[in-house]
Amino acid sequence: MSGKTYTVAITALSTFILTTLWYNTLGPFSFQENAPASKVEEITKLIDKTYIGEVDYEKLSDYSAYGLVAALGDPYSEYYDKQQAKEAFSQIVEGTYLGIGVEVYVDKDTNLITVLAPREGGPADRAGIIAGDVIYAIDGTQYDGSNYKEAVNYMKGIGVENAQSTPLTLTIKRGGEFLTFTLKRETLDLLPVKYTKYDDIGYIRIPGFDYKTADQFENIIKGLGDDIKGLVIDLRNNPGGSYDAAVKIADMLLPEGTIVYAEDKQGNKKYEQSDKSAIDLPFAVLINQNSASAAEILAGAIKDHKAGVLIGEKTFGKGIVQTVRMLSDKSAVKLTTQKYYTPNGTSIHGVGIEPDVYISLGDEYKNVPISKLSLKEDTQLYKAISMLRNGEVKRVFK
Repeated sequence: MSGKTYTVAITALSTFILTTLWYNTLGPFSFQENAPASKVEEITKLIDKTYIGEVDYEKLSDYSAYGLVAALGDPYSEYYDKQQAKEAFSQIVEGTYLGIGVEVYVDKDTNLITVLAPREGGPADRAGIIAGDVIYAIDGTQYDGSNYKEAVNYMKGIGVENAQSTPLTLTIKRGGEFLTFTLKRETLDLLPVKYTKYDDIGYIRIPGFDYKTADQFENIIKGLGDDIKGLVIDLRNNPGGSYDAAVKIADMLLPEGTIVYAEDKQGNKKYEQSDKSAIDLPFAVLINQNSASAAEILAGAIKDHKAGVLIGEKTFGKGIVQTVRMLSDKSAVKLTTQKYYTPNGTSIHGVGIEPDVYISLGDEYKNVPISKLSLKEDTQLYKAISMLRNGEVKRVFK
């Protein structure tokens, strides 16, 4: 993935903010002087005064909102109608979501919808879909970057009658070959943080960041025994998620200082700080080209503080923050509102974070789910464990 620029569709569930935004008598819109709304207002008034057919004003409002946000040309910004917003909030409350278990992005070079990572054990993973696969068509309808949001919603079953019981067929382009996969949507739990031991080395796998992740991580840290001499934190194929969760975990790992700061449109900067307390163990962090967004916040903070060693491959390079706000009619809008920087003031957007120790998996293992690799096959994990056991990773602060 080196040398290319990508965009990624990543859901940040914990960024919903219950704030009323736009609303006037014509619908949920008001406009700044530098964003003239005469055309929207004129058309709305003309429909109201002259159109002789039935008017579904809610649909009219939704379509206007979709168009406004789509016209930004930002693949990360999105409008959610009331049903979509409700489903997103239910994910936060219930900790589950409906889908086939894939994170996707749009390759700007090809404008094709590409699999960032299949969810381990999910329907797509079980069917044999792998990172790098191009989702060319779904149920016979071709998709690309121009309609990828529709593709994402369709895979989630939004607006699909009996979505959970109705199978869908994906046409996948893999290299020069087209493959067909038929699978069903499932109700999936948000992935938990996992812990295991390799003798005296602890291993924590963080597959993504949601509202439970920081608490799960903290409970694992508190439960580490005295026999643990080092720790591996695995952020590979982690597409991001909750900004707050990444900051909380960074606070547990880092000495006193800046974790990350974000800058908004007006130039206002918000700094996230770590306190003096930190884990009393040397640790290594595994990253790869599918480590993105919140995973890069954590990796970038660790690298700048030289608190641990980053092992693996360069990360994805998503250094912007989206905020989702509820509108007055219970619909919602997600907008890119901030750009974030590592403690040293580095923006990684479109660039990524380089590891301290570069090591790749063998070509035969690159598309194998991490959980299915043996320690011998997983050269990145093996390297991390070896460095910790050999004393090559030091805890550099007290």
